[in-house]
Amino acid sequence: MQKDIELSGKLGKKRGNTKSKDCKTKTLILGCVVEKPATVGEIFKRTGFTGTYKSLAGMIRTYHDYGYLYRSGNKPFTYTISELGLEHLENPRLAREALIERRQANAVAVTRRFLLGMDEESRNNFLTEMGIQPVEQHVTIAKNEPAKPDKVTVKVLPEPVEKAKNEIKTNTRTEYVSRPEDLELIRELEEMLASVKEENENMARELAGRTIAKAENSTKKPPKVRNYDELLIRCKDTVVGSSFFNEVPYNLYVVIAELTKASMKELLKEKLDDVLGKKDFKKGRIVLVSDVQASALLRYKFVRKLKEEEYEKIKPKVEFRSDGVYIVVDRLHFADRMCDLPQIQRKSTPIIHHS
Repeated sequence: MQKDIELSGKLGKKRGNTKSKDCKTKTLILGCVVEKPATVGEIFKRTGFTGTYKSLAGMIRTYHDYGYLYRSGNKPFTYTISELGLEHLENPRLAREALIERRQANAVAVTRRFLLGMDEESRNNFLTEMGIQPVEQHVTIAKNEPAKPDKVTVKVLPEPVEKAKNEIKTNTRTEYVSRPEDLELIRELEEMLASVKEENENMARELAGRTIAKAENSTKKPPKVRNYDELLIRCKDTVVGSSFFNEVPYNLYVVIAELTKASMKELLKEKLDDVLGKKDFKKGRIVLVSDVQASALLRYKFVRKLKEEEYEKIKPKVEFRSDGVYIVVDRLHFADRMCDLPQIQRKSTPIIHHS
């Protein structure tokens, strides 16, 4: 991950190139959870984010609300990237470009409605003020009256010319047109406005359909699939070892130090008050904690990971219960909730009866 990008989560009066920083922040956060889901704390450490923990958490919540990230589990939530998030990771300016396109389309549509609402004289005056020469779309017959000074008179003579010479004075057709480049500009503008109007109508119908579908399915939230859900299903009701815990953001640890007031004070600074209040942190006990929680506990040498032979000795097992996935160690009378139940179901294999 790019740690050379210095970002600040603090909002101030002068932030420099804010748009560029926003895109870099989005890239940094979304890129962090592409390969492996992570909590806010893990993202904070992996990315080297130079702002505050609180500001990063706010950005991640915003990206979750926008649909760039999925959230699973209990606090601290685990975040993983969505399909929409992958699109924005490939093009961080996607949202801004879409906004610019909508604004331009709206501006053109408003201009078109504005012009169509005018009478011909007002519209011509407006176009003249904008530097566009109005076009006379009608053909008149000139009868001995002089051409208007701001028009170019084009004579269209009947053929053959030799027989029409005597009719020129009394029946000469004259057509008033503006400069060719102005006429072409007007035509292009009309075509563009018509295209934008059609696109806006199509988008309006599409959005209306989405709104109806969303209202009908408001109670049906799409399942949030974690990258280790299939592993959980495969390991249901089976004994697992270190290889299993290497693939999930949780692990078993042995408490190797007594919890004192001083150590409690230090651990509370790491926002571990929730886990400290729920787990039995007595020396020699086994605890199940997330990787992000364990990082602080390991740093203060309060716990250590189990060794391979210890996994084989205690034989931890994965159990599915009504409120989530549990790690159970029968011989130690240990059972602790690890995470929510997986949202995917393994497809059953059809039984084929051979005659």
